[in-house]
Amino acid sequence: MTRRLVVLAFWVAGIAFPMAWFTRFSDTFDRAFTTLFTPVWSHVVMHAFLFAVLAWLLTRILPSQPLAVVLGLVMLVALLQEGVQLLYTGQTPGADEAFDLLVDFGGGVMGAALGKWWRARTAER
Repeated sequence: MTRRLVVLAFWVAGIAFPMAWFTRFSDTFDRAFTTLFTPVWSHVVMHAFLFAVLAWLLTRILPSQPLAVVLGLVMLVALLQEGVQLLYTGQTPGADEAFDLLVDFGGGVMGAALGKWWRARTAER
């Protein structure tokens, strides 16, 4: 359980920390970051993946919690991440943040469903 909590803490920290911050220090990193994350599809895939893994981890750590609790925690982290990003960039919330939250929620649903399915599957054995 302790190892899972450490992994969860690092995962949440990785989600919350604005990776774009590093672009200030390296032109090479800036070009790579821009190339990788400017296309909408890659942005969507990355957000969905990050929050699917988060939800899966939460289902492993909190196996008896209902799906609503897991998804509530996912959305709490998603709001934290968007808030940090807005503070970092000095912007106000808009359609892009709402879209990101929707994608984060979708990733969370997929990860939580996979986690609950995995738990049920391994419990049968």
